[in-house]
Amino acid sequence: MTHIKLQRFTSGHGNMPTPESLMILFCRGLSIEQRASRWHQILSQNIKDNYVVEDNGKIVGWITYGKSRDKDATEAGEICGIYILPDYWMRGFGRELMEFAEASLWQQEFRIITLGVLELNAKSRNFRILL
Repeated sequence: MTHIKLQRFTSGHGNMPTPESLMILFCRGLSIEQRASRWHQILSQNIKDNYVVEDNGKIVGWITYGKSRDKDATEAGEICGIYILPDYWMRGFGRELMEFAEASLWQQEFRIITLGVLELNAKSRNFRILL
């Protein structure tokens, strides 16, 4: 998951901040091994649901979703993050992840589903429209 997120942050984003600044923001000084250890802690706490998508046995993307982090959105589910390796963009993997997460959130009886993206990330802002 760490590898996919780093690949996503260091690929082209148009008006997005530089890959270097995103790496610093994302990693906050952590090595890949430390970041992987942090993911292990996050996943073992089972706070949010996570789902990966594979291509021929290789994990090429993942999505995190669950109850909205907004305190006043008690009936809302949230897509917290979705990341696809750049070489796998526009091949249906994002759609598969979104459809899975949305179905799961509806099944959990959330009445609203939100997806947060960075304002300057035009690719992500248009992603849902393309679905």
